[in-house]
Amino acid sequence: MSRLNFAVMAIVAILVSFTQPVQAQNFTETVRDAVIASVKEKTGRTLVINGELSFSMQPSPQMSATQVILSNPEGFDDTAFITMDQIDITFDFGSALIGNFNINGFVMEKPVINLLVDKSGANNWTFGAKALQAGVFEISNGVVKYSNAQNATEYEFADVNLKISAASQSDPLEITGAVKWQGEKMTLASSFTTLELLNKGKDAKIDIKLVSKQFSADFTGNLLQQKSSLKLTKAKLQADGMTAIGNVTYKYGKKRPYIFANFKLDRLNLTRYLGIGSRKAAGWSKQKIDFSRLMSLDGEFNLSADVVQYEKIKTGAAILTAKLKRGVLKVNMPRLALYSGTAKLKLSVDGRKPRAAVAFSGNIRNVKALPFLLDAADIRKISGRANIDFNLAAGGRSQYAFMQTLRGSADFNFRKGALLGVNIGRILRSIKKGKTSGFARGGKTPFGKFRAKFRFRKGVGTNKNLRMSGGEVLITGGGKVRMPPRTLSFRVNPSLVGKGGISVLGINVPIIITGPWANPQVYPDLPGFLDAPEIALRGLAAVGKGGIKGVVGVVETVTSPIGKILQAPFKKLF
Repeated sequence: MSRLNFAVMAIVAILVSFTQPVQAQNFTETVRDAVIASVKEKTGRTLVINGELSFSMQPSPQMSATQVILSNPEGFDDTAFITMDQIDITFDFGSALIGNFNINGFVMEKPVINLLVDKSGANNWTFGAKALQAGVFEISNGVVKYSNAQNATEYEFADVNLKISAASQSDPLEITGAVKWQGEKMTLASSFTTLELLNKGKDAKIDIKLVSKQFSADFTGNLLQQKSSLKLTKAKLQADGMTAIGNVTYKYGKKRPYIFANFKLDRLNLTRYLGIGSRKAAGWSKQKIDFSRLMSLDGEFNLSADVVQYEKIKTGAAILTAKLKRGVLKVNMPRLALYSGTAKLKLSVDGRKPRAAVAFSGNIRNVKALPFLLDAADIRKISGRANIDFNLAAGGRSQYAFMQTLRGSADFNFRKGALLGVNIGRILRSIKKGKTSGFARGGKTPFGKFRAKFRFRKGVGTNKNLRMSGGEVLITGGGKVRMPPRTLSFRVNPSLVGKGGISVLGINVPIIITGPWANPQVYPDLPGFLDAPEIALRGLAAVGKGGIKGVVGVVETVTSPIGKILQAPFKKLF
């Protein structure tokens, strides 16, 4: 039906409505059939109006329809693209008089919009290249559902209330409103200048503000729409006290969308996104992690930051690159300034199967041990410089599964430092003189070298070379760390040594440290006690008076950070 014919019919309908009400109803049905035919011709989709169709001239020309359904395009299932309780369409009557029927806007009441991607990557919301039209378009109390058959990804936005408006082609396009996702309400205020620039494929300035109870962001930049891609240049993002400047390219129309992003940040706070780990004993979560999101897109991300923070840990300048392809994420931090030292970190996650494969490795060099361990694991018992190397891997669908399957190695090396809060040498010298009480508290136990290397298999880390030397105290031993139950079992032996490292006095009763990480039991190894009861009793007195705190501190120093290292990548990434 031509626009001229439609305009003539509209004029006739108005005249008839004043003189012959019965014939006006017949005209309404004719218009309904014409609208359905026009939608089918232009979109290939079926429009069904199961309810009433009516016209009104107040306060402006308006057509209303209830119980409206718009079908999916061919090739999709019978699920409706949109169902709505009612739609109210307003149009410019003056333009209709000359056969140029312009829609001023519409309001969809309680629509349910189903956005689908089939296994080939085709979507159901592409209608072809159409110029954006000026007017006011609203969604009231709607629901938007997204389902991707390629990777079984599903999302749902509830309580969708949006207003899309532009007074003319030379005015900004504004989108305002609110949606609810995962039970949290988010408000949106955005501006695109102008409709004319968007329609011509030229740079248009954008300003987007998102606010929720947990998140606030302001995004500005230049938007350029090209064939199958969107480019954001001179982009500036301000969120959670961080500012990022860079460029983003989004390519669509393929099996998986592709994103390329390059940003420079003043600071990157990972605590908000990875979660805050408990510094007290707690079980590993058995809640399943959904890695299928890694299959939803491909991308490459290059980030640099002046400061990176996770909980209390703060770094200097950092570079981060990440690549996501076909469900495999690879993150690399090739350079990281860390507590007067440096670090290199790598993380990979293979999410192609429900049981993900994860690998996490790193080299930490010449960091100041005291501030680093204090911020990383709340340990304040050791000073000096530290080198830490770890190369770990695991598989599963939860934190608990990762700990249960953990394999690899972790190597701790400290040099030119001291155990703080206890002088083990002074205690051992007092024992040698026969003293069994009144040991002085405080002080420190210097060392030249302190090393412990763990090898993990099926969630159990085994150490055979715990050794602290280079001072007047020699501590040797070994043991195991069991990750799933968060327990440890160690056997250590402190000794007083003279020049050349020759033992002057050993407690001669190896000490057993076993139980939960947070509160292990400490007691003498019974066979050693029976071999030398007199000296052992002196040693036990020292144990009871606090000297053993330094020995336990040695074990805690190399075991507690392991849990922190492993916990961070798996907190809230997915």
